[in-house]
This record gives sequence, C-alpha cells and structure tokens, in this order.
Amino acid sequence: MSNTKNIQWSRLSIEAAAIVGSILLAFAIDAWWEGHKDRQDEEEYLVALREEFSDSIEIARENEELRRKVVEAHVALIAQIQGEPRASESDLY
Repeated sequence: MSNTKNIQWSRLSIEAAAIVGSILLAFAIDAWWEGHKDRQDEEEYLVALREEFSDSIEIARENEELRRKVVEAHVALIAQIQGEPRASESDLY
C-alpha cells in the first residue's frame, strides 16, 4: 500500500484562481495608475506649451513693432538723402 494523500483539486483550483486573479488585478491597477500619471503629464505639457506659445506671440508682436519703426526710420533716412529736411535724432533712433 502506498501512503499517498488525496489531492483536494477543488481547493487547489480555487487557490490558483485567487492567485491568478490577484495578479491580474495588480496589473490592471498598475496600468490604470500609469495612465493616470500619463494624463497628468500630458496636461502639464499642454499648459507649458500654451504659455510658450503665448510668449512667442508676444515676442512676435514686439518684433513686428520694432520692424515697423525700423522701416519708418529707413524711409526718413531715404527722404533725407533725397533732399528733405533733416530728421530728428529721436525719430531715427
């Protein structure tokens, strides 16, 4: 006679299912958390981009104003070269 024990297959299968279920749950929670962090990072990046674009637009407006003034100064210089009265230094500056 052999001294083998009866294996309780139902209990073993329930424990295996519990282990597999807990592992799958852990993976699901980890995936959810990573997605949550990704959404937070994306929101931070979008806010930073909005600020950067806003700053770029302001710089472009300032450059546009400077270019307009430079063109006006060039027009005044050309007019002066062509014989019109001398423009004031502040106009040319």
